[in-house]
Amino acid sequence: MGDPRGIGPEVALAALAEATPGSFHRVRLVGVREVFQRAAFERGLTTLFHRYAEDLLEIRDPLDESGPDPGRILLMELPHPFGTLTPDQAGRWAGRAVQAAVRELRPELGDALVTAPIDKHALALGGYAFPGHTEFLAHLAGSRAVAMMLVAGALRVSLVTGHVPLAAVPAEVTPERIRQVFALTRDALRAGFGIEAPRIALCGLNPHAGDGGALGSEEMRILEPLVAELRGEGGDVTGPVPGDTAFVRAVQGEFDAVLALYHDQGMIPIKLHGFGAGVNVTLGLPFVRTSPDHGTALELAGTGRARADSFRLALQLARDLADRPGFTQPGLQGSFGLVT
Repeated sequence: MGDPRGIGPEVALAALAEATPGSFHRVRLVGVREVFQRAAFERGLTTLFHRYAEDLLEIRDPLDESGPDPGRILLMELPHPFGTLTPDQAGRWAGRAVQAAVRELRPELGDALVTAPIDKHALALGGYAFPGHTEFLAHLAGSRAVAMMLVAGALRVSLVTGHVPLAAVPAEVTPERIRQVFALTRDALRAGFGIEAPRIALCGLNPHAGDGGALGSEEMRILEPLVAELRGEGGDVTGPVPGDTAFVRAVQGEFDAVLALYHDQGMIPIKLHGFGAGVNVTLGLPFVRTSPDHGTALELAGTGRARADSFRLALQLARDLADRPGFTQPGLQGSFGLVT
């Protein structure tokens, strides 16, 4: 459900209501019943929530094989005396919803997770010391190497560093980390998007990719030697490419994905290219996870003006990736350790 004060619950319901019959085999919502009931009322949706037990192996699913009926949605309920939520309460219940959902992501129970936006500050106040969903999910799944890939139409961008202060970025842009994200991106393009020979661009860190050392030395010291190594190993990688041209060239079809070295270097072009039509995919997990490309938008919650386009696309991409064996990382499924 994401942050219960935000637009996540309502856009999730709206996206399901707009789904084509037969689009999904089964959908389960995870969160607080009152949150979803209020969201349904505010969106004018007639939805019957059917609570199911904690032991999902004992479930008798009321949905048939043709897909979800928007009027009959299973809800994994988190008991909560509902009222006005403080930020720490909202963060606590958002975190518990993530934990509950991940606990049920076993092969016989679930193929993919679609998360609604969280408030990172509230999450921390609620007792979950993670800078975002990506790091939280990596911890729950025991995954060592994960990365964010943003998808908006023909543009795909993976982040080498994510939720870290800009001042910390240069120290975290290491050959080892770039290699990790390159491998995760290459494998995802092959297994998830059907691109047999991915063409990947690596952004420079400094303006004009350092301009021959005049504007910074990281390109000459770290990035150029690494690109030469990757190409020598058979990787189709170009770079370092100045950040002000890499994304234009990708949109024009020259690259299948771009590796951005820091959060805003990749997020700004993605949102400019396709805001409301973008999806975040976490690479490196033992299950499929997607999310919409927007935040909690607390100011829009309950107004009926929040659009469900990005959440709908996140649902569709999660379904498509779950149908492709080999997209997720093997070996961890069903053995998740949960934080307390």
